[in-house]
Amino acid sequence: MNCYFVSLTSFFTLINFFHPLHAELSTLEYLNQNQLTQVGDMIVESEWVLDPEQESSEDGISSQYVLKTVRPWVNGILRYQFSKNINQRERQEFLSYCSGMGEFADVKCLPKRQKDKDFIFIEKTNENVCGLSYLGRAGGQQPLKIRCWRRRTIQHELMHAFGVAHEHNRMDRDDYISIIWENLDDRFRSQYYKVKLDQVALYLNYYDFDSILHYDSYSGSKNGKIVFYRRENKSTVKQTESMSFGDHYTLYALYGGTRPR
Repeated sequence: MNCYFVSLTSFFTLINFFHPLHAELSTLEYLNQNQLTQVGDMIVESEWVLDPEQESSEDGISSQYVLKTVRPWVNGILRYQFSKNINQRERQEFLSYCSGMGEFADVKCLPKRQKDKDFIFIEKTNENVCGLSYLGRAGGQQPLKIRCWRRRTIQHELMHAFGVAHEHNRMDRDDYISIIWENLDDRFRSQYYKVKLDQVALYLNYYDFDSILHYDSYSGSKNGKIVFYRRENKSTVKQTESMSFGDHYTLYALYGGTRPR
């Protein structure tokens, strides 16, 4: 299958989310203090975000974008540390789901060693998100929060951690889906911001409606009506519970391995 690189940009400031100075801060307070933005369940720098109402050109690219580089994990090894509030069964499930992501791609989750400076800290959260993650390797200790402890959420957040963004945040998504903004709850507006991607991560040569990184058509609805539909036939998009061929191919293209067929 042919695949092409689409600009993918990064946004990292080398900070430690769990530095003692931030220990008492909520996610929102922390984001505000560090000029970061939560786009759905992804943490990005504020300059990356493009509100559709602020689009300044036909292709929707804002002059506020700052292009940097999404950093992958060295040799596809994502180092992790579990919070004490995650029990043994949940730890085994998490590692099993991560292992499944390496079916084709050379990616794996390994425990943090004393010498490792870059790692994810996995913890449960009671915040109003199923999960939350940085996009790629931020540097230092970075959070990966999970409320909905299930395969879809865990693999979804791990895809972000490995450096892959949402399908519906693509700059060209308007060619594939139509958003009904009046049905969207303002609290979830950022989930549908466009994020300009540059370098490193890539897309297939098609828009993947089956991606584990695509929301369903009712996500963020304020009135029970659909928020977006497919442009080609006006049908709705359902939430998938497992990784698609495209998801596996993207990880393979980023990290190498055995090409999915």
